[in-house]
Amino acid sequence: MPNCPTRRSRGRATSGASLSLDVRPGMAKLATSLQRLAALVMTTTLPFLAGCGDSWHSFVYPDKDNLAFSARLGPFKSLEECRANAKARLYEFAKQTGPRVEGDYECGRNCDDGSKLGGVAVCAETTR
Repeated sequence: MPNCPTRRSRGRATSGASLSLDVRPGMAKLATSLQRLAALVMTTTLPFLAGCGDSWHSFVYPDKDNLAFSARLGPFKSLEECRANAKARLYEFAKQTGPRVEGDYECGRNCDDGSKLGGVAVCAETTR
């Protein structure tokens, strides 16, 4: 699991790293502004680069030959958790339908809710 920034009670995020600048007395205000800007950039971009905030959804197809029907599960914190839940749901479907129908699944990272494309979710990445 990546080392994600934590929140302080005043609403500022910190990753444990500090930024200090040696400045002349007249440049203190500029240095403070630069420190705040650097902290803002680090706390807003590093979590995404480190994988913080990623969520996974599984799309389970009870019949792999009929992709019109699927069950969306999640969100999950990891790909492994997504896969495990998808396989468990496939097992449940197989108990209902018997061996005559073979299902399938895929996991998607950072998927939208599907409202933009009439119910079709768009994900940053999909994998099995």
